[in-house]
Amino acid sequence: MNPKREKKDTAALLKLRQMKAQIAAIKKAACLRQQKAAFEELRQAEKHAEDCEIARNNQASAGMRAICNKTAVNRSALEHEYANFSWATEQLKELRQIIVDKTDAHTKRLEETNKARKEHLYCENKSHQAAQLYQKAKKAHLQTLLTAESEENEEIATTRHILKSAKS
Repeated sequence: MNPKREKKDTAALLKLRQMKAQIAAIKKAACLRQQKAAFEELRQAEKHAEDCEIARNNQASAGMRAICNKTAVNRSALEHEYANFSWATEQLKELRQIIVDKTDAHTKRLEETNKARKEHLYCENKSHQAAQLYQKAKKAHLQTLLTAESEENEEIATTRHILKSAKS
């Protein structure tokens, strides 16, 4: 081969490799810048999250202080409300006891009414049985009277017949 041409090809190859190295360096620098920018964005996001957390904690702390202050200021009102609640609870217990007592009394009255109703039915049944027995006895007595009267009438009729036949 031609040494001049070889030198030229080697120079071109060297230049090509240098250019590739420069392109790689530029790409590397661009990637580093992008990486640095992404890292910076991440740091800013973390800082923002940390700031938000601090703000939230401060707000919660202020809220708790306000609640504590409000509680101290309104303690007598809270005690009054608790007393009202306790009184209402006692009233409710008393009302429940009254309801239980009234329910027991009502149940007792129902039992007494039921017992009286049963006694009334029993007495009514016995009265009905007695009335039926009286009706049977009355019917039997009337039957006996009818039979006796019928026999008397028969005797009278027989006697009349005999008398009539004797007269004739």
